[in-house]
Amino acid sequence: MNSEGSVYYRKSDKRFVGKYRMPPDPLTGERKTKYIYGESGVENTRKEKQKVRALLNEFIEKIKSGDLSDLYNVTVEGFLKTWLKAHSERLAPTTANDYKNYVNNHIIPAIGSFLLKDLKPIQIEAFYNKELKKYKAKTVLQTHRILHKAFESAVKNGLMLRNVCDLVDAPVPEPFEIKVYDEEKFNKMLDCFEGTWLEIPVLLAGMCGLRRSEILGLRWDDIDLEKGTITINEVAVPSDKKIILKKPKSKASARTFAIPECIIPTLKKARGIGLVCPAKNGQHMNGSTFSRAFLDALKKYNLEHIRFHDLRHFNATMMLKYGVSDKEAANRLGHSQVSTTREIYQHVLEDMDKESANKLNAIYKKKSDNGVKIGVN
Repeated sequence: MNSEGSVYYRKSDKRFVGKYRMPPDPLTGERKTKYIYGESGVENTRKEKQKVRALLNEFIEKIKSGDLSDLYNVTVEGFLKTWLKAHSERLAPTTANDYKNYVNNHIIPAIGSFLLKDLKPIQIEAFYNKELKKYKAKTVLQTHRILHKAFESAVKNGLMLRNVCDLVDAPVPEPFEIKVYDEEKFNKMLDCFEGTWLEIPVLLAGMCGLRRSEILGLRWDDIDLEKGTITINEVAVPSDKKIILKKPKSKASARTFAIPECIIPTLKKARGIGLVCPAKNGQHMNGSTFSRAFLDALKKYNLEHIRFHDLRHFNATMMLKYGVSDKEAANRLGHSQVSTTREIYQHVLEDMDKESANKLNAIYKKKSDNGVKIGVN
């Protein structure tokens, strides 16, 4: 049996006291002393001392097994702030900023005051239910994922016995429905935006499938109008109230692809120096500012509401509709896996399959017209 720590008799209240020097606090690094108390008003006997020694040894064994859940009165807020600081070092700046937003603006205000060791699944469920009244299930699902990841760290560090998020059903977002313009609506938009600052970004999204961040990071030097190609070298994304430039999120996103010939004359006419789509001060434009300006323009010209990102969906849909293979579409869109393209645009592929099947109707009809007998006698 473990005999670390010490046990002594305290005359002031006539009781045995077990004393143990704790390992450093996982959050603060501070070392505290833990006391185990026996009953008061007892005689200084060997039997009473052994009782407290047994309690102290039991506690020490629990600590050595890695279970610190009953040791520190760590709040959810205290743990999350420490975890976030450490975990953010392994994240991209934009992702770290998103985590900080969810933790500080969603999680801590709701459950930050609870002790980490006392947190119950029903409290997490109540938190999610309240969030679902204000936000979409997709937003609450991201909150759940971050909280689950944080509590995994708490369990590994012995601050929780189990991850309470494992005992809670994750929010289920409704299936995402892509909303895209047809060719007529897209061309009407181009007519409205012709000659305005929005013409080029709309062409790049709708005809080339570029993401907003790719367009805002694009420079005219990245567009070779002689060869008719665009190269994505970096993207512009918001991070903690500023714009940062970074490499594309994957090797597939850092791509060079051909420009549709029909838009090259417009690009040549608009060609300038520096950024293709700068802010008024010539610097990188904030993505949110750009999207608001796009939506305002839709209202101004009485155009049907869509997100700017839906123009990328339009591009993908048109490629598949007019016979571009899903593999080639994935390459142009910068998807790492063809399966991503198939999953997102499954409805288009299904429609193409039906169209292909219906083309076989002509064969059946011709056979019937030629007098071929169909069926069984």
